[in-house]
Amino acid sequence: NEVAKLTGQMAELRQEMVDQLTERKNIFDQRLFAKDQLLIEMQIEFDQQSLAKDQQLVEEQKAFDEQLVEKQNAIDQQLAEKQKAFDQQLAERQKAFDQQLLAKEKMFKQKLLAK
Repeated sequence: NEVAKLTGQMAELRQEMVDQLTERKNIFDQRLFAKDQLLIEMQIEFDQQSLAKDQQLVEEQKAFDEQLVEKQNAIDQQLAEKQKAFDQQLAERQKAFDQQLLAKEKMFKQKLLAK
């Protein structure tokens, strides 16, 4: 009778230990799950921030490229205007030089004919 009583108490103690271990394992699993969820949420937030930064950089690069093209176009236009003005001056000088040369040739011919 005493043995049966002790065996029953041991069975109860074993069951209590199993219950406690099961409860601890469940708590551990819940904590592990919560940590995994937190890590997933942190990764999602990081990815969203990275994407936002990438999009901002793309927009900044696009704006920079547009400004660069505008500046390059303005420089090209200024150079074209300066080239045109230079070409006009050169043509006017060439025309004046040709006229002077022609006048000198006429004077030279007149002097030769006068002799």
